[in-house]
Amino acid sequence: MLNELVQTRISRQLKAAFEAAAQREGRPASEILRLLITEWMERLHSDLLKGEKGGFKTLEAGSEQGTAPTQAVSPVMCWRCHGRIDWRMELGPQGYCPHCGAFIDLRVR
Repeated sequence: MLNELVQTRISRQLKAAFEAAAQREGRPASEILRLLITEWMERLHSDLLKGEKGGFKTLEAGSEQGTAPTQAVSPVMCWRCHGRIDWRMELGPQGYCPHCGAFIDLRVR
C-alpha cells in the first residue's frame, strides 16, 4: 500500500536521460513523472480511477536553509514524573515542571 512516501532507485544512466528529457520539455522532472504515471494508470487500470478526483500530486523538494539556534536549550528530565523538558537556560536554573508542577533546581551543589 502507498501509505508512506514511495522512493524508487534508478541507474545513473536512466537518471541522466530522464533529466535531459525534462530539460528538453522545459518542465520539472516530477511533472513528467506524474504524467507518465497518470497515463499508465488510465491506459491499463482505468477501472481503478473511476471514483478518484485529482489524480496524482507531485511535491517538489524545497531548498535547504541553514538555521542557527536562537536560544540555549538543555534537555532535562523531571525528578517526579520523568517528563522530558526542553529547559531554556536564559530563564534561569530554577523552575517548575510543566507536566506535574514539581520544583526543579538545576544548580550544581
